[in-house]
Amino acid sequence: MNSSSFGEFAFDLQARQVTHLGERVHLGSRAFDIFASLASRPGEIVTKDEIIKSVWGSTHVDEGALRVHLVALRKAFDDKGATGIIRNVAGKGYVFAASVTRKPPLDTPVQQAQEGNLPWPRRPLVGRDAVLARWAHERHRLATIVGPGGSGKTALAIAIGNLLRLEKKVFYVDLTEARDEGDLLSAVGKALLQHSRTTLTVARIADAVGDDDIMLILDGCEHIVDDVATFAETFVASTGSAMVLATSREPLRSLGERVRHLTGLDLPGNDDAECLEASPALSYFLEEALAAGAEINTADPLTLRLAANIARRLDGLPLALELAAHRVRDLGISGLDAALHEPLAVLRFGRRTAPERHKSLRANLDWSYRSLTSEERDAFCTLASTETTGSRHRRIDDEAMEGLISKSLLKSSSGTHAWFLSEASAQFAAELVAKQGRDNFGMPGIPGRNPHPTPEMGSGPRPS
Repeated sequence: MNSSSFGEFAFDLQARQVTHLGERVHLGSRAFDIFASLASRPGEIVTKDEIIKSVWGSTHVDEGALRVHLVALRKAFDDKGATGIIRNVAGKGYVFAASVTRKPPLDTPVQQAQEGNLPWPRRPLVGRDAVLARWAHERHRLATIVGPGGSGKTALAIAIGNLLRLEKKVFYVDLTEARDEGDLLSAVGKALLQHSRTTLTVARIADAVGDDDIMLILDGCEHIVDDVATFAETFVASTGSAMVLATSREPLRSLGERVRHLTGLDLPGNDDAECLEASPALSYFLEEALAAGAEINTADPLTLRLAANIARRLDGLPLALELAAHRVRDLGISGLDAALHEPLAVLRFGRRTAPERHKSLRANLDWSYRSLTSEERDAFCTLASTETTGSRHRRIDDEAMEGLISKSLLKSSSGTHAWFLSEASAQFAAELVAKQGRDNFGMPGIPGRNPHPTPEMGSGPRPS
């Protein structure tokens, strides 16, 4: 672990956190990266080019971007009475002026508690500081992070695990390829016991864990949610203090489960420039667009308003924002905003190294759709096909409707009990109906997404 201190501050570069007298100092992701590049070389002059390369990699940014984040970084320390921690050396660069003390080696029990297979976060979280601190502090033995595809459930679960890995063993199990209880037990056994014998049972795994203080992260549970629910409930009840943190597009509905709903990043408020720039969703979108090589004039009010509108239309979902950001270079901000009436056609260039379900918005929706029951699939398509509230209530079974809500495939209108499909979900459902060439819903086939949402349940953009 890279754990160090200076004055009344402590920091851990791997866990990406700085504390002042035990209280976390909130830094933006870029500000922390700048801090890390300086604090790792205390007393040395670090040139501007070195900092930019460390923080932005090969992405071209001007010194103005560096200065903006340095101002935020200095202010965070100034507010804690640590003025002058970062000094400018004219014409050369910057120096971290505080004396840094490396903590002594950890004692054996704590070193043992660091065992596990949890990966470090691949990238810093944006706009999740408050929820990360709160959920990491809540020590429920069984909890599930529930949210729509692309909301960042996996990244948040890993971040929670990394905050707790100093005090317990944390194990990560990817269940996205699991298809039944046997696959589940095999994956858990491989992570916890370093083997995946077919004779494994929940009881044998729990007996092997015993009273060990561990956390087990079960990621991507929606396709085998019934098996995971049974396993998690039995495992927790059969061990002394083990914790289970699951991620899923629907709750496990296990005894003792604490459900934590994750939505998109906070959206921009009004069109005031200061309010726009403070939005995590907008900041994430702009950062991703710049990283993808786009040129954006963030000083232009119209550009900011259009970018904010894009963030709102995509509900602040990190995956959708990332996919949209990759199109700014070829479409421009205004062109992207105009093209989002066909979101599945536009949002289709994900990272090559991403899981298959994250390489396009269509792939992400297909992943969710495949976890639905036949009744829920019919209800999903019906919502995109039906134009009147009366026919909708007659055609959609209440249980199927509740299933779509539970599985994070419907959006709620703020302040009401109305549920509806997003633009992307409506287009995906419409394509399914058209592709299958059927009219199972007693209505004409639909050539595209339904342009007539109703106030209660419908498709299309979020009602105002």
